[in-house]
Amino acid sequence: MSLLNLAKIKFGAFRLKLHEKNPTAPLSPIYLNIRELPEWLYALAGDILHDLVVQERITDFDYVIGIPNAGEPIGKAFAKAVSKPHLRIQKVENEEGRHITSTILDPFEKGKKVVLIDDLITKADTKREAIKSVEANGLEVVATLVLYDREQGGLIELNKDRMVIAVAKLSETLEFFVGKKKITSETRDEVMKYIIA
Repeated sequence: MSLLNLAKIKFGAFRLKLHEKNPTAPLSPIYLNIRELPEWLYALAGDILHDLVVQERITDFDYVIGIPNAGEPIGKAFAKAVSKPHLRIQKVENEEGRHITSTILDPFEKGKKVVLIDDLITKADTKREAIKSVEANGLEVVATLVLYDREQGGLIELNKDRMVIAVAKLSETLEFFVGKKKITSETRDEVMKYIIA
């Protein structure tokens, strides 16, 4: 509800990262902008992710890496909640688009285990890129945690060979908003139709 009240969840027609590769894809009727949040909301996200790792029994890890850019402040909040070091990984933008490099910007020990953090998952592209970049440094990614699963195949695809867990599904959030009379059932149906397509 806080994200909706802060206009970080919007309804309309939006371009996503997937449009970089597929510019003719239909525009998304929903946009989740989990960036530039108040500190208290990042702290809450860190606590929620802490509860998630306890629930899922993910206890054996040494570092946290927030996938840049949206995942970094969430990753820092989670790292603080679990008392683990947060590492930064470099992301660059050039004429070919945005991509994560294999450059880790903080000191680390090879052979250690990492939990990756991001805001959401749409397709698996960014997460696979981040996993590959982190593991190129001799680290092992044991899990990837996200706040939202947009339910567009990324979580299912990545879970074939990796552990990826979302706090909430987009469909659950939409149902919550309908129940609170924040959106109509027609808006929910439009978003779900887009997701399923």
